[in-house]
Amino acid sequence: MIIIKRIYYAALIYTLLGLAEGVYSRELIKMMKFKGDTMLYIIHPHVFTLGTLFFLILLIVLEKLFVLTKSTLFKPFFWIYNIGLFCTALMMGIHGTMTVMKVHVGVGISRIAGLSHIILTLGLILFFVCLKKRLNRFIKE
Repeated sequence: MIIIKRIYYAALIYTLLGLAEGVYSRELIKMMKFKGDTMLYIIHPHVFTLGTLFFLILLIVLEKLFVLTKSTLFKPFFWIYNIGLFCTALMMGIHGTMTVMKVHVGVGISRIAGLSHIILTLGLILFFVCLKKRLNRFIKE
């Protein structure tokens, strides 16, 4: 039951981060009178989809159906995915803020963002391997 609470709190934290980011980006763009494309426009839906919806809908439903948390891969997935998603959203926020503030975005930001995406991808791979193992066990029973 403790893991279900972690899933719930992860979804709650991503909801709060998504809401806060939405307010931040709207106000910064309005204050700077920015016109154009920026990463700030896409963080809000990314955090809600990959954070809130992923944990609430997919994991809680799949947990009830297939008991994903019994897999030895679940904890590594949970932490790697969360680190990847948080770092990805953070880098998008930094990149977007720099764009709105008309500050040159150096190659370092892009490299860290790329690494964050790789970590997020590793988390997703672990999720699908974990799900596949639990599906196979469920089908055998």
